[in-house]
Amino acid sequence: MLTVASASAQIPTAAAAELQLMASQAYVIFSGQVTSVTREDAEGFVDIRFRIDNCVRACPKSGFYVLREWAGLWTGDPDRYRVGQRRLMLLTARGPSGMSSPLGGVDGAIPLLATGAAPIANAAGVAPPDTAVAPAALAADLRWIQARASRTTGSRPTAREAATQPTLADVLSLIQRTSAQPEITVGDARY
Repeated sequence: MLTVASASAQIPTAAAAELQLMASQAYVIFSGQVTSVTREDAEGFVDIRFRIDNCVRACPKSGFYVLREWAGLWTGDPDRYRVGQRRLMLLTARGPSGMSSPLGGVDGAIPLLATGAAPIANAAGVAPPDTAVAPAALAADLRWIQARASRTTGSRPTAREAATQPTLADVLSLIQRTSAQPEITVGDARY
């Protein structure tokens, strides 16, 4: 049985346990930004290229990662990924065809959201230099993970837990503490 190893107070306990379970099953884990989406419907796949911001497991520490998905996943959701989106990706191992997917479908592609306020623009729509704010931190949108945890445990998150969006740093810290990690080597030429 997996236990939550001192989860951050920012991450609800049930969601933290579910994240740790998913991380223990993931072959590749990283956070990054979508830089391109190439559809090869005739060939039966879609390539999603990510710029890697944080590598946790089985990817280069910097550079790019190409996720190849079965094109059939895109028929019901043609905008599955869009250029510019940021995600924390927990992926299955690539199959013989080179395809992979997020664990639990969309659950393993956790949206990352900017936090903080934007600079105040003047009448011309330009933010004066003195109103600049520090770069926004990223928060992890854990609503799907909380729903998954609720299905597993049968309990519902409190309103406060449902509104919680922990920082990416807190989520990465929790995932990195996950004890059960598969043996992995990085040797894929598509990185």
